[in-house]
Amino acid sequence: MNNEILEEIKKELQENQDIEEIRTKLISKGYQENDVDEAITSASAQILSQKKSSRAGTGKYYIKTFFDRTGFGFGSRQYVNILFNQIGASIFLVGLINGIKAILSVIISSIVRERLKQQEVKRSIVALSEVFLGLSFVLMIVAFYFKSLYLFIAGMLLFGIFFAYYNDLFNRIFKKRLQEDRKDYLVGKITHYGLLLTAISLFIGAYLLDKFPSAGYTLRFVLFEKDYAITFFGYTVAFGIAALALIISGFLILGEKKKVEGERIRAIETVRNTLRNYKNTFSVFFKNKIILVLIIAGTITGLVQTLGNSYYGIFIYNNFRQIGFGGFMNVAIIFTIALLTSIIAPMITKRNAIEYGKFPMLVFGTLLMAIMPLSYYYKPNLISIAMGTILGVIGGAITGVAQGLLTLDLINDYERKMYFESVSLFATIPFLITIPIGSYIAQIFGLKTLFLILAFLLAGVVVPLYFFIVILYHKKEKI
Repeated sequence: MNNEILEEIKKELQENQDIEEIRTKLISKGYQENDVDEAITSASAQILSQKKSSRAGTGKYYIKTFFDRTGFGFGSRQYVNILFNQIGASIFLVGLINGIKAILSVIISSIVRERLKQQEVKRSIVALSEVFLGLSFVLMIVAFYFKSLYLFIAGMLLFGIFFAYYNDLFNRIFKKRLQEDRKDYLVGKITHYGLLLTAISLFIGAYLLDKFPSAGYTLRFVLFEKDYAITFFGYTVAFGIAALALIISGFLILGEKKKVEGERIRAIETVRNTLRNYKNTFSVFFKNKIILVLIIAGTITGLVQTLGNSYYGIFIYNNFRQIGFGGFMNVAIIFTIALLTSIIAPMITKRNAIEYGKFPMLVFGTLLMAIMPLSYYYKPNLISIAMGTILGVIGGAITGVAQGLLTLDLINDYERKMYFESVSLFATIPFLITIPIGSYIAQIFGLKTLFLILAFLLAGVVVPLYFFIVILYHKKEKI
């Protein structure tokens, strides 16, 4: 069979042209009828096989998203922090461990990205990383049962490490597969589907945690004239579902076997390359004042988000557990509404950036973010906190999109690529000092004082830094 005919037919068929029309066109070019008919049959079979494989792959992503979002919903970060506080962790320790977890996640993520530049990673490793995510919840269940702070801390840190590893690797596989299948449009659909699943899981998890508190709910029954009692713990059921869902999701990846070509690169070499690259990047960044100020602004924003997310759930639970919908359910409702409304933020940013400019949208988004901690400080109640959280989450999404759009104008392609790959890692250096300080303030002066400081950092420090960036940019343009 002539491969030239086969490729031409496949191209024509993918454009949904009529088979008889294709046959007539090729015969008119001088090809033999038998060769054309054979090529049409072969091309049709190959395209049909590809479509079936593509549908199966897409369906698998929906199934995997179901287990992923269920796991992360039942094992919400806010629930983890509240339970950590309940077994005896001080406010200082909660913030400190969350800070360490954030630093470890960024370091691991940076190493993984460098690894992916050098060589594809086996999917079995991606699967195992998600299985370990599930096992970290099992460790937290055991820790809570025995009231062991050390075990709970180990579970939290293991989750941070393996989440960074899994997240980068799976996103790479996910995007690559959709690009190969020419189904980039599915990214948005799967994202919205995932958000809905997360919201449902948050609600069910909150119900379980409130219905069967840490003291346990004992169900007594008689069977064969003997009395039996089973004690249910909400955290066991919720985190157990999270663990099971993530482990199942991990095993779904194991079904996709792919040979990794090329010589295996040692892990130590990847670490060395990462450090070498960041050393070079560091010198480049310090020569560009715009990038340097962007990094400072990004570091402060990251600090606010890390400390805020460590304490928001705890504050809501401790102050409003006797009113509204109850302890964990109040947390679930506030963060679910905020999560779902964040969907509209990218659309708002892109449309308004054209009319009002990217810089005003960046400032606007940052000020919205500042409203969130401020709502927890100034006469907090469930309604004001809910509105503040919604605005803060939307603001965070707007800031992310606006910053990406603004950097297109401020710095060249090479520097922009380096900036987005490096900004998180550079932020971890000051985190070693600022996270303990922020946690100490929360412990000594109270959470409300910390929230006021976080709001000031965004509105009083980050926003002026963005104005300074614009001044630097215009000065650079004049030169």
